[in-house]
Amino acid sequence: TVRNVMSDFSRLKKLVSGLSDRFDKYERSKVFDSKGNFPLPLGSQVREPPAEPSARPVPASYPDDSYVVTRDATIAAAAVATSDIDDDDDYTAPMYS
Repeated sequence: TVRNVMSDFSRLKKLVSGLSDRFDKYERSKVFDSKGNFPLPLGSQVREPPAEPSARPVPASYPDDSYVVTRDATIAAAAVATSDIDDDDDYTAPMYS
């Protein structure tokens, strides 16, 4: 599992590095200079959120997705590990160890 995470992290670093290199190349090109930084005043570029929420369905997670399985197992382990913690601020109750 750690090996998979490290592999994913390595691929992500390569992706970010490649995108950064491509952006640097684009930024040095004449296309970037001709477009200018902000063609409109900054205040007019702010978009208001839609009045109605989007009706697009959110994709459901798949039970065979290793990320979902790992995430759910981590959440369950954390819940079990912290289940003995008493957060009710009742200092008169006996403390068990």
